[in-house]
Amino acid sequence: MRGPRPGAAGADSPTPGTLYVLEDGKPKAVPVKFGLQDTDWVEIVEGPLKPGDQIILRADRADGSGASGSGRPPGPPMRF
Repeated sequence: MRGPRPGAAGADSPTPGTLYVLEDGKPKAVPVKFGLQDTDWVEIVEGPLKPGDQIILRADRADGSGASGSGRPPGPPMRF
């Protein structure tokens, strides 16, 4: 099993960032710290998230195209 390469995000210390959660039907910015990550997964090592929080993974534009560019199909919000 390989670990993160030196200098990669999460290799030495958590990286500060922001997630958006759905609260009362509206996005709310939440400060977090990211740990290990790759192209598919991100470890959240610190932040006020709790079980049941709905994290916004992508936003669709008015024309229906995804703003995230992830290429993943739209779906229901994922719960933390």
